[in-house]
Amino acid sequence: GYEGETISFNAQTSDVSDDTVTVTWSFPDGSMIEGDFVQYKFTDDGEFGVVVTASDEDGGDSSEQILVTVENVAPIFTEFVMPSNGQKGEALDFNVGASDPGDDTITYSFDFGDGTSSLITPDGGNITHKFTDSGSFTIVICVKDEDGGETCREQVLPVISVEFPVALANDID
Repeated sequence: GYEGETISFNAQTSDVSDDTVTVTWSFPDGSMIEGDFVQYKFTDDGEFGVVVTASDEDGGDSSEQILVTVENVAPIFTEFVMPSNGQKGEALDFNVGASDPGDDTITYSFDFGDGTSSLITPDGGNITHKFTDSGSFTIVICVKDEDGGETCREQVLPVISVEFPVALANDID
């Protein structure tokens, strides 16, 4: 299965016809659920042991351990707000958010495509950037979880240079 996904478990038991069989499932977080058919959500990736025990009212019981492999899932963007264009030297706001179906810490990385160092932030994806040149820049923003899952988006951002007219001042009497 995958982290954040509900996985179903089913037990088939048999005993003498006069006995009632109770099935109990023990999960890695210490929770125990009774029933032939149960569901459980694994909140992180890894290998986990699940124990299923069948018991009857006469004290007879039988247990089995099942090894469940849960795969990591990459975080996904929940917000992606970028300017559609900008001006050279202007402070531009970039606001992105992400969620991860597992119990993972997310980091954000920003590559503005302008030769500046990539910015990595664990505190969220809201930052401001100024472009010192005009041109068309390919911006790549990635979200990555601690288990290596990564999702990236890129967008081209045109940045223009605004020339201010120079006024000639004459002495006016």
